[in-house]
Amino acid sequence: MVNIDFGHVSDQGRDGQISSATLINAYVEIIQQPYGKTQTPVYVCPGLTRWDNGSYVGAIRGALWIRNVGLFTVLGNELIQWLPASVSVNWGSIAGTGPVSMAANQRQVGPQIGIITNTGAYYVADTAIGAPVVLTTPLDPPAPIGDGLPFSTFPAPVSVCCISNYFMFAIPDGRIFMSDLNDANVINPLAYDLAQTSSNGLVRAVAHRGVLIVMGPKSYEVWQNAGTYPFAFAPIPGSIGVGLLAFDSVVETDDSLLWVDHEGKVQMTTGSYPERISNHGVERAIAALTLGQKQALRATYYFFQGHKFYSLTSEGNWTWEYDTTTKLWHQRETYGRGSWIGCCGTQVYDSIIMGNPDNGMLYRVSGDSYLDGSDGFCVTAIGQIVHAFPDGLIVDRIRVDAARGTGGTLILSWSDDGGRTWQGDLEQSLGDAGDYTIRVDFRRIGAVREPGRLFRFVSSTPAFRALMNVDASVRKLTR
Repeated sequence: MVNIDFGHVSDQGRDGQISSATLINAYVEIIQQPYGKTQTPVYVCPGLTRWDNGSYVGAIRGALWIRNVGLFTVLGNELIQWLPASVSVNWGSIAGTGPVSMAANQRQVGPQIGIITNTGAYYVADTAIGAPVVLTTPLDPPAPIGDGLPFSTFPAPVSVCCISNYFMFAIPDGRIFMSDLNDANVINPLAYDLAQTSSNGLVRAVAHRGVLIVMGPKSYEVWQNAGTYPFAFAPIPGSIGVGLLAFDSVVETDDSLLWVDHEGKVQMTTGSYPERISNHGVERAIAALTLGQKQALRATYYFFQGHKFYSLTSEGNWTWEYDTTTKLWHQRETYGRGSWIGCCGTQVYDSIIMGNPDNGMLYRVSGDSYLDGSDGFCVTAIGQIVHAFPDGLIVDRIRVDAARGTGGTLILSWSDDGGRTWQGDLEQSLGDAGDYTIRVDFRRIGAVREPGRLFRFVSSTPAFRALMNVDASVRKLTR
């Protein structure tokens, strides 16, 4: 009897004959031994349950939740406020296409929301007066010294964030502007500084763990509030030679910052210096994209039952997810799409609300749903190559230990050419609901020649829940 690692991680090799390890729409949880039947059960990813009231059609471009005020989303060209029971209020128009940068200050009454579009337009929504969004049209060069910088001459920023109750604006030429304290409508023309080492300009500025991180194409710097005037921030000496490739790949969790760097690696920092967390499978997937596709990468974050997921998507091509709890990668795919629809994940109290990149639908991440909205998804696990090099094998039987008593089916296929072609498609029932005694056996698998064989398990039935162990009865086939 041989135990088969059936795909606890996604990490494909340069060729499928080397490694085809794949886990799609499922993730690993580590159980302390000796208490579990297996240390690494594989569970089905949570689905997406419709959350909104169905009134809007524009694709989501950004989302921001403000406690006691509501969830704000940019859907197409509309800024929408969401109140309890999914009641919505249309605040007005937001021009442009593509992702927006959003931030809010901490006014005691009526926080202000700053929004930057991909064209550099700056909008302010004042929640105290409920006024429509105020459009400003940034132009260069900045105005002469005065009481405040007129918005008509404010240089076009690429992003906005809020730290110490100042709005901070990253400018493509490397400048960093700052608003007045808790006032998004006033910007002193002298309240700016220049990134010290990012000679190629800035891609984004992010507030993280009490400091300002300004990110350029090939490096980033950490700035802190120094209490100076008119620009309150100063750089901590030294820059870090890790840049930002894709504007929308930046995600902040409660303790980490993650992004795709200028070399196509995924980085994570919990302090001042980043750590590469991507494996070679992820990096090969990024390297295979065109420059435009790389720059269009988008990421989101969600948590589920103690796991925290960084979800990175190339629209229509793939979605890779990193579990910061187990430090393992898996993949996600909405049926027939190539990638996962979930984007712009935002925590609203104890839930995560996701948007749809195609339309105005909003969803709640739910462990009770095994659909992505109205679309299904398949669970796929491809494990290690089974071989006895330089000899062959005869596989008499494969026995699967999966969660039973819920119903559903499991399909076994195999490949002798590194995943280029598949055969078999043997189907086994996981038993009817309440049947915990059924055996899941696949027999007469046949001879495995010297290169070895990949086994793939697929389930598209919502009843499928978890996979624990796979064992194969094998005999050596000598030459």
